[in-house]
Amino acid sequence: MKLLYLLIFASHFHLGAQDAGIKDSINAMHKKPLSMTVSFFNHSISMPFHKIFAEPIHPGIQAGVEGRYFENDRSKLFQTLNLGMFYNNYNGTGFYLNTEFAYRYTSKPRIFAEALLGVGYLRTYHPTDIYQLNSSGTYQKASDKGFSSPIVSFAFGLGYAFKSSSLFAFAPFVRYESIVQTHYNSDLEVLPQAAFHVGVRITKKRMK
Repeated sequence: MKLLYLLIFASHFHLGAQDAGIKDSINAMHKKPLSMTVSFFNHSISMPFHKIFAEPIHPGIQAGVEGRYFENDRSKLFQTLNLGMFYNNYNGTGFYLNTEFAYRYTSKPRIFAEALLGVGYLRTYHPTDIYQLNSSGTYQKASDKGFSSPIVSFAFGLGYAFKSSSLFAFAPFVRYESIVQTHYNSDLEVLPQAAFHVGVRITKKRMK
Protein backbone atom coordinates (compact mmCIF):
# COMPACT_ATOMS: atom_id res chain seq x y z
CA MET A 1 0.00 0.00 0.00
CA LYS A 2 2.83 2.39 0.88
CA LEU A 3 4.39 1.60 -2.50
CA LEU A 4 1.09 2.49 -4.24
CA TYR A 5 0.96 5.85 -2.43
CA LEU A 6 4.54 6.54 -3.41
CA LEU A 7 3.80 5.78 -7.08
CA ILE A 8 0.73 8.06 -7.08
CA PHE A 9 2.70 10.85 -5.44
CA ALA A 10 5.56 10.43 -7.91
CA SER A 11 3.19 10.49 -10.90
CA HIS A 12 1.51 13.68 -9.66
CA PHE A 13 4.91 15.26 -9.11
CA HIS A 14 6.04 14.26 -12.62
CA LEU A 15 2.87 15.62 -14.28
CA GLY A 16 3.14 18.82 -12.29
CA ALA A 17 6.74 19.26 -13.41
CA GLN A 18 5.69 18.67 -17.03
CA ASP A 19 2.87 21.22 -16.75
CA ALA A 20 5.27 23.74 -15.21
CA GLY A 21 7.76 23.13 -18.03
CA ILE A 22 5.07 23.64 -20.68
CA LYS A 23 3.88 26.84 -18.99
CA ASP A 24 7.45 28.12 -18.78
CA SER A 25 7.96 27.42 -22.49
CA ILE A 26 4.73 29.20 -23.43
CA ASN A 27 5.62 32.17 -21.23
CA ALA A 28 9.11 32.33 -22.74
CA MET A 29 7.65 32.31 -26.27
CA HIS A 30 5.12 34.95 -25.29
CA LYS A 31 7.88 37.25 -24.07
CA LYS A 32 9.85 37.03 -27.32
CA PRO A 33 9.58 40.14 -29.53
CA LEU A 34 7.36 40.18 -32.60
CA SER A 35 8.78 41.48 -35.90
CA MET A 36 7.05 42.61 -39.07
CA THR A 37 8.39 44.25 -42.23
CA VAL A 38 6.94 46.71 -44.72
CA SER A 39 8.74 47.59 -47.94
CA PHE A 40 8.17 49.43 -51.18
CA PHE A 41 10.00 48.07 -54.22
CA ASN A 42 10.74 48.57 -57.89
CA HIS A 43 9.85 45.51 -59.99
CA SER A 44 11.62 44.68 -63.24
CA ILE A 45 12.08 41.90 -65.80
CA SER A 46 15.77 41.20 -65.40
CA MET A 47 18.44 38.54 -65.21
CA PRO A 48 19.97 38.16 -61.73
CA PHE A 49 22.30 41.07 -60.84
CA HIS A 50 21.97 42.60 -64.32
CA LYS A 51 20.75 45.88 -62.85
CA ILE A 52 20.32 46.41 -59.13
CA PHE A 53 17.93 49.29 -59.75
CA ALA A 54 16.22 49.25 -63.16
CA GLU A 55 14.22 51.96 -64.89
CA PRO A 56 11.44 52.77 -65.55
CA ILE A 57 9.94 52.37 -62.08
CA HIS A 58 7.27 49.69 -61.65
CA PRO A 59 5.95 50.04 -58.09
CA GLY A 60 5.28 47.27 -55.59
CA ILE A 61 4.53 46.88 -51.90
CA GLN A 62 5.15 43.98 -49.50
CA ALA A 63 4.21 43.27 -45.88
CA GLY A 64 5.51 40.34 -43.85
CA VAL A 65 6.18 38.79 -40.46
CA GLU A 66 9.19 36.94 -39.09
CA GLY A 67 9.28 33.77 -37.00
CA ARG A 68 12.61 32.87 -35.43
CA TYR A 69 14.33 29.52 -35.09
CA PHE A 70 17.42 30.82 -33.30
CA GLU A 71 18.53 34.24 -32.12
CA ASN A 72 21.28 35.84 -30.05
CA ASP A 73 22.89 39.29 -29.95
CA ARG A 74 24.58 38.82 -33.34
CA SER A 75 22.88 36.06 -35.32
CA LYS A 76 19.31 35.25 -36.19
CA LEU A 77 17.98 32.24 -38.12
CA PHE A 78 14.36 32.87 -39.09
CA GLN A 79 11.51 32.34 -41.52
CA THR A 80 9.30 34.95 -43.17
CA LEU A 81 5.74 34.97 -44.48
CA ASN A 82 5.08 37.77 -46.99
CA LEU A 83 2.14 39.12 -48.95
CA GLY A 84 2.73 41.58 -51.77
CA MET A 85 1.71 43.04 -55.10
CA PHE A 86 3.31 44.94 -57.98
CA TYR A 87 2.32 46.72 -61.17
CA ASN A 88 4.50 46.35 -64.27
CA ASN A 89 3.14 47.88 -67.48
CA TYR A 90 5.14 45.32 -69.51
CA ASN A 91 4.43 42.22 -67.45
CA GLY A 92 1.09 43.00 -65.80
CA THR A 93 -0.15 43.16 -62.22
CA GLY A 94 0.99 40.48 -59.79
CA PHE A 95 -0.22 39.37 -56.36
CA TYR A 96 1.94 36.93 -54.43
CA LEU A 97 2.36 34.99 -51.21
CA ASN A 98 5.75 33.58 -50.29
CA THR A 99 7.85 32.29 -47.43
CA GLU A 100 11.62 32.59 -46.98
CA PHE A 101 14.26 30.80 -44.93
CA ALA A 102 16.75 33.46 -43.86
CA TYR A 103 19.83 34.36 -41.84
CA ARG A 104 20.77 37.78 -40.44
CA TYR A 105 24.03 38.91 -38.87
CA THR A 106 24.18 42.15 -36.87
CA SER A 107 27.56 43.74 -36.17
CA LYS A 108 28.50 45.63 -33.01
CA PRO A 109 27.73 49.04 -34.63
CA ARG A 110 24.21 47.58 -35.28
CA ILE A 111 24.65 47.31 -39.05
CA PHE A 112 23.14 44.05 -40.29
CA ALA A 113 23.41 41.89 -43.40
CA GLU A 114 20.93 39.19 -44.36
CA ALA A 115 20.37 36.48 -46.96
CA LEU A 116 17.00 34.93 -47.82
CA LEU A 117 15.86 31.96 -49.93
CA GLY A 118 12.16 31.69 -50.73
CA VAL A 119 9.35 29.88 -52.53
CA GLY A 120 5.85 31.12 -53.22
CA TYR A 121 2.74 31.53 -55.36
CA LEU A 122 2.16 34.34 -57.88
CA ARG A 123 -1.08 35.32 -59.60
CA THR A 124 -0.46 37.50 -62.68
CA TYR A 125 -2.97 39.57 -64.65
CA HIS A 126 -2.17 40.69 -68.20
CA PRO A 127 -1.05 44.29 -68.85
CA THR A 128 -3.37 44.71 -71.86
CA ASP A 129 -6.77 43.46 -73.01
CA ILE A 130 -6.89 39.82 -74.07
CA TYR A 131 -8.95 38.34 -76.91
CA GLN A 132 -10.21 34.84 -77.64
CA LEU A 133 -11.28 33.17 -80.87
CA ASN A 134 -15.03 32.48 -80.76
CA SER A 135 -17.14 29.93 -82.61
CA SER A 136 -17.76 32.29 -85.52
CA GLY A 137 -14.05 32.55 -86.23
CA THR A 138 -13.54 36.10 -84.96
CA TYR A 139 -11.71 37.40 -81.93
CA GLN A 140 -13.64 38.92 -79.05
CA LYS A 141 -12.49 40.57 -75.84
CA ALA A 142 -12.31 38.14 -72.91
CA SER A 143 -12.24 38.70 -69.18
CA ASP A 144 -8.80 38.52 -67.62
CA LYS A 145 -8.87 35.81 -64.97
CA GLY A 146 -5.08 35.82 -64.63
CA PHE A 147 -2.79 32.83 -64.40
CA SER A 148 -0.88 31.19 -61.55
CA SER A 149 2.82 30.44 -61.27
CA PRO A 150 5.16 28.96 -58.67
CA ILE A 151 8.04 31.29 -57.87
CA VAL A 152 11.46 30.85 -56.28
CA SER A 153 13.62 33.70 -55.04
CA PHE A 154 16.82 34.65 -53.31
CA ALA A 155 17.70 37.99 -51.79
CA PHE A 156 20.31 39.81 -49.79
CA GLY A 157 19.98 43.03 -47.82
CA LEU A 158 21.69 45.58 -45.61
CA GLY A 159 20.27 47.74 -42.85
CA TYR A 160 20.68 49.43 -39.52
CA ALA A 161 18.97 48.45 -36.26
CA PHE A 162 18.26 51.49 -34.10
CA LYS A 163 18.39 51.11 -30.34
CA SER A 164 15.10 51.81 -28.64
CA SER A 165 13.91 51.92 -25.04
CA SER A 166 10.25 52.17 -26.11
CA LEU A 167 7.81 49.42 -27.00
CA PHE A 168 8.84 49.52 -30.69
CA ALA A 169 12.25 49.24 -32.36
CA PHE A 170 12.89 50.19 -35.99
CA ALA A 171 15.42 48.85 -38.50
CA PRO A 172 15.40 50.40 -42.00
CA PHE A 173 16.87 48.27 -44.79
CA VAL A 174 17.51 47.95 -48.51
CA ARG A 175 17.23 44.57 -50.21
CA TYR A 176 17.86 43.19 -53.68
CA GLU A 177 15.67 40.21 -54.63
CA SER A 178 15.99 37.96 -57.68
CA ILE A 179 12.80 36.07 -58.62
CA VAL A 180 12.17 33.24 -61.09
CA GLN A 181 8.57 32.85 -62.24
CA THR A 182 8.00 29.33 -63.59
CA HIS A 183 5.33 28.12 -66.08
CA TYR A 184 4.99 31.65 -67.46
CA ASN A 185 3.50 30.56 -70.79
CA SER A 186 3.85 27.88 -73.47
CA ASP A 187 6.67 29.74 -75.21
CA LEU A 188 8.54 30.92 -72.11
CA GLU A 189 8.89 28.37 -69.32
CA VAL A 190 10.65 30.69 -66.86
CA LEU A 191 10.74 34.47 -66.56
CA PRO A 192 13.53 36.07 -64.48
CA GLN A 193 12.55 39.13 -62.48
CA ALA A 194 14.03 41.40 -59.84
CA ALA A 195 12.86 43.68 -57.04
CA PHE A 196 14.77 46.40 -55.22
CA HIS A 197 13.21 46.96 -51.78
CA VAL A 198 13.40 49.93 -49.43
CA GLY A 199 11.68 49.14 -46.17
CA VAL A 200 11.65 48.98 -42.41
CA ARG A 201 11.46 46.18 -39.85
CA ILE A 202 9.32 46.99 -36.83
CA THR A 203 9.82 44.95 -33.69
CA LYS A 204 7.26 45.09 -30.92
CA LYS A 205 8.56 43.93 -27.57
CA ARG A 206 6.40 41.54 -25.60
CA MET A 207 4.89 42.76 -22.37
CA LYS A 208 6.35 41.07 -19.30
